[in-house]
Amino acid sequence: MFDKDSFIEKCKELAKLEDAHKKIKVLLEASITNPTQIMDQLGTPSSAGFDILYRSDELTIINFIWAPGMELHAHNHNIWAVIGIYSGAEENTFYVRKDDTIVKQNIKNLSVGDVTMLGENVIHSVKNTTAGFTGGIHIYGGDFVDIERSEWDMESFKESPYDMEHTREVFAEANKKLAM
Repeated sequence: MFDKDSFIEKCKELAKLEDAHKKIKVLLEASITNPTQIMDQLGTPSSAGFDILYRSDELTIINFIWAPGMELHAHNHNIWAVIGIYSGAEENTFYVRKDDTIVKQNIKNLSVGDVTMLGENVIHSVKNTTAGFTGGIHIYGGDFVDIERSEWDMESFKESPYDMEHTREVFAEANKKLAM
């Protein structure tokens, strides 16, 4: 049974260990097997947004909700990430640096029950490819909010410092589109 508080405590314990990301991935795989239990604890996705469930210098756990058709610009984390989907699906497009820009490398689709790890050097964009909401638990090996990182303009593919306010605007715009 998924219990949010117990899950967070287990992640905090595992974050102290060697290969924490691998151990946390195993925990998330076991935890995400019953999406109904997760939604009982975190709520059924009904609007785009994110809820920081836990944050420290060593670990951040976020419940991300992507609106139907929503796409988040290319960005990096500069820390490892483990992502598990409990509702809907997301398409991750991965990029590599080329000169002063990025180029598309490949795509990986995640759906309910899928868990994946992203290395600290990964650059990706995320899109909800479904007509419903996508919910995912995202776990990061550091302070996701305050770490220096980058985002890329999706037309020019030029790099700039990551702007959390810009990300909040993307989520707000997705919710406005739903209300139309």
